[in-house]
Amino acid sequence: MDDQTLIERIREGDSNALNHVYSSYQSEFLRWIQRYAPCGEEEAIEYFQATVIILYDNVRQSKLSELQSSLKTYLYGIA
Repeated sequence: MDDQTLIERIREGDSNALNHVYSSYQSEFLRWIQRYAPCGEEEAIEYFQATVIILYDNVRQSKLSELQSSLKTYLYGIA
């Protein structure tokens, strides 16, 4: 599923799209955040969860309707 389709499906309230974000991006995000921020695994998971919540809120409140970059870049930018 491409990034823009994920955004559209999140906007429509599709929980499977949000699950896809978790399964597709969590592992790499956790490795990245632990490399660049002084945190352990639990804290890295909290960062990821907060990042996904912000993504969700931005999409549902129409603050994000079309990506100007990849979803991965957008998530890392939030963090």
